[in-house]
Amino acid sequence: MKNLTNALIAVLCLFNLHAHAQQYDAPIYEFYGSVTKALPVSYKPVAVMIKIDVDHAGKVADITLSDSAQPDFRRQFEAAKKAFNMEALNRYINLNKLKHTSFLIPYYVTNANNKSKPQTDPLLTKFKGKEFKGKVRVLRPISSTYAITTTTTKAL
Repeated sequence: MKNLTNALIAVLCLFNLHAHAQQYDAPIYEFYGSVTKALPVSYKPVAVMIKIDVDHAGKVADITLSDSAQPDFRRQFEAAKKAFNMEALNRYINLNKLKHTSFLIPYYVTNANNKSKPQTDPLLTKFKGKEFKGKVRVLRPISSTYAITTTTTKAL
């Protein structure tokens, strides 16, 4: 009976830790959803890093793309930033008590018809011409896949 009680306590502790982790991570997934929704569908493979800088007060200081971003995607990203769920991002930062750090979020768009992944680029870790250095938290990637379908028509 003692082993069953210990096992039950261990399971409850793990469940509590998982629930605790979900509570602290949920806002970042709301932010991810807003990024995906705000960015227009890209029909070209994309492989970039999104860098979010958090200042000493725990506020978002900057959101930038790695130097690997193509100019068209960079323009689309800058235009879409105003639709990002900053409230969710700030909630994530506050819940996790983060200050004076950066997040790196890999962002990938791939073609479902072509199984190859976007090529990695040495510019993925460069921002504004400089190699990234400093305190960092690498988060799960945001990825999406597009499919190009073709149809044929017959002349009548």
